[in-house]
Amino acid sequence: MPKEEPIRLELFTVAELKNWLFHNITVRGLSDRLISKTRALAIVNNPFVNDGMNVVSAIFVGDDVAAYTAVFPDKLARPDRLVYWNTTLYVAPEYEGRGFGAIVMGQMSELYENNYFDHAAAAASIQNFRFLGLPVSFVTQYLLVQKAFANSLKGNLFKFFWRCKNWFGASKTRDYYRKLTHLDYHVEYVGAVDDDVYGFIEKHSEGDVFLRSKEMFNWMLRYSFDIEAPLIYRVRTENAFSAFVREGAMFACKVIDDEKVVGFYILKKAVNMLTIKYLYFDPSSKDLVFSSVFEHIYTFGVDTACTYNRELADYLFSTRYFHHKTQSGVSFTHPEGFVFDSQKTLQAGDGDMFS
Repeated sequence: MPKEEPIRLELFTVAELKNWLFHNITVRGLSDRLISKTRALAIVNNPFVNDGMNVVSAIFVGDDVAAYTAVFPDKLARPDRLVYWNTTLYVAPEYEGRGFGAIVMGQMSELYENNYFDHAAAAASIQNFRFLGLPVSFVTQYLLVQKAFANSLKGNLFKFFWRCKNWFGASKTRDYYRKLTHLDYHVEYVGAVDDDVYGFIEKHSEGDVFLRSKEMFNWMLRYSFDIEAPLIYRVRTENAFSAFVREGAMFACKVIDDEKVVGFYILKKAVNMLTIKYLYFDPSSKDLVFSSVFEHIYTFGVDTACTYNRELADYLFSTRYFHHKTQSGVSFTHPEGFVFDSQKTLQAGDGDMFS
């Protein structure tokens, strides 16, 4: 049973996060128990924050951290509005069942009212959103998965020989890849979205629920919520949403054909998985752009790929690199007054899912 001690609800501002990060000044229990320093650093460098903005809500029971959540702002280009994306929700196991999750989320919902959004929430968060009266819809995510092998010496050997066959032997996937290497296009990896790329994104995002600003794209590319840690087994963390990952590289890619940009996408490479976070393409060059995504998958040798784009999922499955294609619902929470057009699509990187 939790100790019967004073309960306090706290809000922390951007200015307080800056003082903690840069000057080691902590107030009212602010620490990396509430938010990782990597995530906090990203939020304080968000192009749409100000020092007085409240971004972290937490409940303490005595000195115990009982629950916390956070938000960050996003000035959308379409629709033209400032929204606040929910990111992280944690309730300590010994304090579950007391409504603390709903309280910290409710505090943020009251602060930001009709501009409080969430994408890809965990089941507990979805329950809290519904308790707060926020509509929860679901969008489709496609997962493509390779042949499953047992996690054993024998299974790993089978996996090794199967991959060798795909890379060097006679396989339809290998033959398909060899044909792609003769395509006459090139890829430019970029560290920022310039005016030309953003113009391409604007032109090819009419079917999306949201269009993020150029400033937001560049923030996402520069400030990840996670950081690669080669010796991750040596890392200590007090936060349930650890910022440390063994592998987590992001790639922003322009696909160029005949000196013309025909596609742009952002990929996130994790251990054995590639997620297509954002995807924009000229319909007349769809197959070429999809081919370049597949070349990344084949070169990385990942076991799993994730996309929200049905056409890309069908294309990747047709290469026979993957053995299974599944789909599942991912939550999208929005204010009561927001009209969600289910015929439009979310990008896999929307909300806090860019990282």
